[in-house]
Amino acid sequence: MHRLNRVVEIGVVASIGLLFVTFYPGAMSIDSYSQLSQARGGNLGDWHPPFMAWMWGGLDSILRGPILMLIAQLGLFLLALRSVAGVAVGGSDTCRSLFVLLSVWVTPVSGIVGIVWKDVWMSCLLLVGAACCLLIGGVEHRPRNLRIFFVGTLAFFGALLFRQNAVFAIVRCSRTACGHCLGRIVRCAVPWGLSRSEHFAQSD
Repeated sequence: MHRLNRVVEIGVVASIGLLFVTFYPGAMSIDSYSQLSQARGGNLGDWHPPFMAWMWGGLDSILRGPILMLIAQLGLFLLALRSVAGVAVGGSDTCRSLFVLLSVWVTPVSGIVGIVWKDVWMSCLLLVGAACCLLIGGVEHRPRNLRIFFVGTLAFFGALLFRQNAVFAIVRCSRTACGHCLGRIVRCAVPWGLSRSEHFAQSD
């Protein structure tokens, strides 16, 4: 099993590497060029997120062009897939790695993930946040729940920085998280209430 997991992990790394080579140095559309122009010139408009211009401007000062954005985007994509696999796939690490490997090559995903778009960043951050929402309530230890909540909040905030309409997905995911938390409270409260009732009945 460990050997199989290693093979699948090599497949994941090779797939991300192949995507990098395919899109090198970073595919760009008209929107991407407009965003890069804002990043370099500082003339911000209301069509593209200022945060992306600021981030791309910083990376462009290190190495000109879209290559560092491509690397960061693929890294975030892989993080998003692993986050979803952690909550959506049961069983062994091999099953989760296989889920990531197969998800990489879903054509509508692999066909655009190397284009420097705000939409890709938003989608990946929403996936991370959604995974955190599903994890909350399923974790026994409160400190870990707080860490998951913090990571999810950062992911959702990041998604909003890239696209304002991410708020609609965030509201839906937050409702799911609240439902998980409420369900956990009920599961804990009902046995506690029954035990207290039995205690008072025995006392009488």
